[in-house]
Amino acid sequence: MDTTTFVLLVVSMSCGVIPTSDAIDVEKTLKCHIREYTYRISQPYTLENGTELPCYDDVSVDSCWGRCDSNEIADYEPPYKQSNHPVCTYSGRQSRPVRLRHCHPSHPEPYAEVFDAVDCVCKPCSSDNTSCEDLNG
Repeated sequence: MDTTTFVLLVVSMSCGVIPTSDAIDVEKTLKCHIREYTYRISQPYTLENGTELPCYDDVSVDSCWGRCDSNEIADYEPPYKQSNHPVCTYSGRQSRPVRLRHCHPSHPEPYAEVFDAVDCVCKPCSSDNTSCEDLNG
């Protein structure tokens, strides 16, 4: 690593700037990061006569991805352990409307609302905003 690269890395780390996902080694990172994902949104509209008007698009959103430290401590009472298994999830999010590009011309609402993560943290899973089926029993 040359001196310029090292200085830029130190400056960006001290300013709280996270390198782009291209700079993150996904095999070695032990942190929780914002990462861009692409999802297909489909919201067809059905007319009274049963005809379906298609409406869909592939939309990119910022979501959380990464690893979080977890642990279990032995306990003398059932279930004989105290578990702490946080998940990488957002600590802030921002909504934005997107126009779906592949919609029938007569479709009444070619827009959808998506949410982008503003910041990501490791915290216990909350079924209020996250799918926790395999984590909370």
